[in-house]
Amino acid sequence: MNEIKFRCPHCEAVAAVDETRYGQVVHCPQCGGEVQMPDRPKPKPPVAELVEDDPTPTAKPEETPQTSAVPPRADISSQHTEEVERDIATFRPSMKGLIGSMATGILLLVVALAILVGSAGQEGQWWTYFGYGGLLLALFGALSVLKVWIRVKTTVYRLTTERFLIKEGWLAKKHEEVELYRISDVSLTQNFWDRLVKTGNITVTSTDQSTPFLNLPAIPDALNRKEEIRIAYRKARKKEGVLAGERFID
Repeated sequence: MNEIKFRCPHCEAVAAVDETRYGQVVHCPQCGGEVQMPDRPKPKPPVAELVEDDPTPTAKPEETPQTSAVPPRADISSQHTEEVERDIATFRPSMKGLIGSMATGILLLVVALAILVGSAGQEGQWWTYFGYGGLLLALFGALSVLKVWIRVKTTVYRLTTERFLIKEGWLAKKHEEVELYRISDVSLTQNFWDRLVKTGNITVTSTDQSTPFLNLPAIPDALNRKEEIRIAYRKARKKEGVLAGERFID
C-alpha cells in the first residue's frame, strides 16, 4: 500500500499514514496529537497540445543503429529506506467493563444517604456518631466513583507499527511503552459480565524487564483488540528477525 507523508502541526515531526486515511483524523506517532488529514487530491485532466500548420516538410531524422545498453545498477541502499512509525489503533478502558467498581461506590453512597436521612433530627450522642459514619461512607463512595471515572478518562492505549504505549494519570502522569518485537504473548480473560457488554481484560507479556506484564482492564471490543496486538507484534518480530520462542534479555 502507498503511504502519505505529513508534518505534524504540534511537534513538527514528519510522519506517514496509509493512503486510506485521507480525510480522517489520525494521531501523530511522535507526540500523540490529533491531526486532520486533507481530502484525497483529484487528478487533473491532461492538457491538449496545440499544433500549428507548417507548409514546409520537415526532414526525416537519420536513423541511428540501436545498441543494447546495459541498464544502470540500482542503488541498494535506496531500496531499504527506514519505515515511518504509523498508528494502528488508539483505545481506552470502557466504563461498562468497570461497572463492578462503580457499583461499590454507588452502594456506599446509598447506605450513607440512608444513614444521614435516618439520623437527621434525632437527638443523642449515638445518633451523632451515626451521622458522622454516614458522612464517611459518603466520602468513600464518592472517591470510589471518582477514581473509576478518572481512570477511564485519563488512560489511553496506543498501538503503532513499532511500539505499544500506555499513558495514564491526571495530576501525576505515567507513560509506559514496550517495543513490539519484545512481546512474546497476549491473552484475554472475560467473565460473564464482560461477555455481555463485549469487554475483557488483556494481558501482554514481554521480555522487557521494566514492563514484563501489561494489564489492560475493561477493554472494549477486546477480542478484536487482542488480535490487532497479536498481528502487530508478530510482524514486528519477523521484521527484526526474531524467531518464535526466542527471548531478549537486557
